[in-house]
Amino acid sequence: MPEAPLPPDLPGSLDAVHVAVREAFQRRDLATYLEYFAADLSYRDADGRVQTREELGGSVRGQLERLVAFTSSFERESLQAEAQDVVETGTQIASISLRWLFIFATHWTVRRRGRYTWRRRCPGGWELRRVELYEESIARNGMGVAVSFGRGTR
Repeated sequence: MPEAPLPPDLPGSLDAVHVAVREAFQRRDLATYLEYFAADLSYRDADGRVQTREELGGSVRGQLERLVAFTSSFERESLQAEAQDVVETGTQIASISLRWLFIFATHWTVRRRGRYTWRRRCPGGWELRRVELYEESIARNGMGVAVSFGRGTR
């Protein structure tokens, strides 16, 4: 069966969503971050555990409350149309520092490779509908003094 053509705004409009999600996380803006996740989100991690949007939001809230620093990049391997959705496979590499004991931070590197299914939002943009992680590795990269003391999430 031939592949459906991609909408003309891709991959640019999806790249913009990746940037917006990353920036919301960096600002500790949970409400904006979650706007990009569908109400019926299914997030399956590499161990097979499935989370809903609400469960994922709770996990992210805990990270944002302790966030000191965050950077992330996404390298797309493929992008294709499937019915009303678009599906991309790719790898995210993130560096995150989380506060503990008020003045210390633990530094982590997270690498996730998976399949991400996006749905067009009305009036525009995209929301993440399904995540299937093929692999995930989390490595601790040391500790240090927490340089930023965030006030939690918005």
